[in-house]
Order: sequence, then structure tokens, then C-alpha cells
Amino acid sequence: MDRFLSSDWQRDIYNDIYYSDVDKEYKAIRPDRQAAELAFILKPYAHVIKGLDFGGGNGKTAFNMRATGFDYISYDPHSSDKNVRIDPSVINFISAFEVFEHHPQPLELMRELIQCSNDERLVILICTSRLPNILRHTPLQWAYIAPRNGHISIASKNSMKIIAKRFSMKVFIIGNMHIFFKKNAWVIGAFIMLRIIYQKISKNIEFICNGILRKLACR
Repeated sequence: MDRFLSSDWQRDIYNDIYYSDVDKEYKAIRPDRQAAELAFILKPYAHVIKGLDFGGGNGKTAFNMRATGFDYISYDPHSSDKNVRIDPSVINFISAFEVFEHHPQPLELMRELIQCSNDERLVILICTSRLPNILRHTPLQWAYIAPRNGHISIASKNSMKIIAKRFSMKVFIIGNMHIFFKKNAWVIGAFIMLRIIYQKISKNIEFICNGILRKLACR
């Protein structure tokens, strides 16, 4: 896979079987969820965000973001969005949902992300699952590691910190969200971190309340 060309990925991994049987949330469910999360996190900055959804698949996440008032484009090397023109002088925010696990060389991927923007206040939001601590000695028992899914690079907190340091960036980590930012963007980086925390707390409270209501309804 290290030597795969884009055509190899499309033929052997991201083919019709992948989208129909392996990744059934690809077309709408996941992009809708991602856009809803992004729109909430970035809402206070909607008027200044010039966003790029890197590895955006069919482009629906970016489409949904534009529908809610954001200036957002999508790029994916394995889809029709591979020919999208990216203007580094414009982009100031990059999202990469479940992209790192699909790339054989994470450092090269990070370099490519950074090259998409000249902004010294660039923020990159990377969403990727990390290896659970309980499986750190037996990682291949984790179902998420599956070449048929295209999941070939698995992150850890330490690896994400190493990537940030390599590119002179800082990173905040909350769950599976990783907020990379340049030193001049620490304010917006910290604000995005707080928005993510608030979002997660709100979801947990909603989940607990719904559980209580269901129990009361069964009495």
C-alpha cells in the first residue's frame, strides 16, 4: 500500500463494493453528522472561515457547510474533487475527518495539509480514532485496523504530538478530535477546543436525560 497510486486505491479499496458494503455511511450519514458538528464548532467564526475539507469524499460535508452559510470547499485525491483548485492565500481552516488512518505516510499528509494554506493563523481539525490503551500490546485485535477499510495508519496521542512538534505547531486533543494550530492561532485554537468540549458535554447530558425519560415512560 505504501506504493499505491491513486488509481490503485480506487481500484482495490475505494470501489463500488467499498461504498455499498464496507462504508455504508459514506454517502450521507457521516457527511451530515460531520457538517453538523463543524457548523456548531465554527459558528462564531462563520463570517471569517475560509474552509477546506481535505479528504472530503463526495463533497457533501463541504456542501452542507455552504448551505449553512460557510465558505467551504472539498478536496479528495480519490474522488471527483481531486481537480478542485486550492488557493493557499485564502484557506485559513482545514478539516480532515477520518483521513489520517487512510494515509500510509502521516507526516507527508500533514505536510500536504499545511501547504494548502499560507495563513499564519491556520487551524487544522483532524478527526481520527486512536488505539485504545487496553489494546496497546495487542493492536491487531482492534477491529478498526482493517486494510479493506483503508485503515492502515493508527494514531496515538504521542504520535500526534510528534507531528505537531515536527511542523512547529501546537495540538489540543479532545477525544478523537485533534486541533493543530500555528502559534499565532492559539486563541481560535483554544476557542475551538472549548466549543468541542461544550458540544460533547451537551450530547452526554442529552443522552442521560433521554435515558431517564425512557425509563420513566416504561413505568
